[in-house]
Amino acid sequence: MIKVLDSVMGTGKTTGVFNMMRDISKEHPDKKFLYVGLFLQEVGDGNSGIEGRIQKELPEMKFRMPKNTGEGKLEGLKRLIKLGCNISSTHSLFGMFDLEVVQLLVDNNYHLIIDEAVDAITTYKEVKKSDIDIMLNTGVIVKEEGGRIVWNGDQFTTEDYDGKFLEVKELCALGSLYWHNDEVLVWEYPPKLLEMLSDVLIVTYMFEGSIMSGWLKINNLPYEYIDPVAFGLMDNQIVMDMIRENLTIVTPKMLKDMKLSGSSLGVNWFEKKATKEQYQGIKRVMEAFLNTHKLRAGDVFWTTFLNRKSRLEGIGYTRVPKDGLSPFLAWNTKATNDYRDYKACMYAVNVFKTPTETSYLESKGVTFDQDHYATSMMVQFLWRGCIRQGKPMKVLIISERMRNLLEGWLND
Repeated sequence: MIKVLDSVMGTGKTTGVFNMMRDISKEHPDKKFLYVGLFLQEVGDGNSGIEGRIQKELPEMKFRMPKNTGEGKLEGLKRLIKLGCNISSTHSLFGMFDLEVVQLLVDNNYHLIIDEAVDAITTYKEVKKSDIDIMLNTGVIVKEEGGRIVWNGDQFTTEDYDGKFLEVKELCALGSLYWHNDEVLVWEYPPKLLEMLSDVLIVTYMFEGSIMSGWLKINNLPYEYIDPVAFGLMDNQIVMDMIRENLTIVTPKMLKDMKLSGSSLGVNWFEKKATKEQYQGIKRVMEAFLNTHKLRAGDVFWTTFLNRKSRLEGIGYTRVPKDGLSPFLAWNTKATNDYRDYKACMYAVNVFKTPTETSYLESKGVTFDQDHYATSMMVQFLWRGCIRQGKPMKVLIISERMRNLLEGWLND
């Protein structure tokens, strides 16, 4: 059974899950867990020996981290499963699981906990389209009805083939590659693991705005929501009231006067439509925001798309303070509290999921909610600042669409 614990930031999701694992382990000592988190600071690093949060807060459960001893961390993971260890892993390694790992986890009845929804569908970019065309045209790979790609290259290769397209062969064995819109390969996480495990828990916020939610639907994998309060978490309303009381959205007149369109600050807008004057206008708005509110280095963090960072850097929010943090933070950052004392944020992106993933879901009959996704990404980014401590925080949202979404979220 797949269960989803969906609750706003700050309600104690991770602590609640750790308590659940501790309680189950006491009652059923033979039950083993695989905990999948976003970052090494959460799950630890087997190579360096650095412990993550889970090792520090659950020392009695002896969570082990896969180690690369020359064959890769995936082989290290397999060894730990065979030893019957509690294991912590990153999302990155989770995306590399092969059939052997899946079967080992199923055979040993692991309880899978995924902290933050994973992108279970992505564009496969490891092979050029020209090479894909060659494989299709020569019959090395074959497209089945429904778009799934099947490896047919054994007739052209030896049994121990380890060449250029080995990864394609392995992903075909997992049933993970699909041909979409006659132009692109899409990687889809193999559903077998979540199908066959008896206990799966996804810990997240705004799950319906995630690719993973759509992936479960197209694979006919039902899931049910857990009542957060019954699970022991703080009531969402208490946290939302705190956020409403302390979060101030600043909309300067000079920003309104720019009359940016609804698509402004999206990837395509930056690439095809943004003018030099608009870049300069956005910089002036951000610099004025700092001056008006008397913000200094160490007070404000900001974001835009990484390839636009240099075009939008301005006075007061570019230099890294001595012994301090960079004021710039990637727009999709989650699960860091390094900026918890920063009392202002400037948000210069308009978030949309890429068309390949969304159109792929739609081709399977599932509509992806771009606004839900954008809101989720934005509020989790803002949570990096001092608002997470219940302190007053000012935000400058350059995109009108994103600003309206934030206001709608606060007023919902």
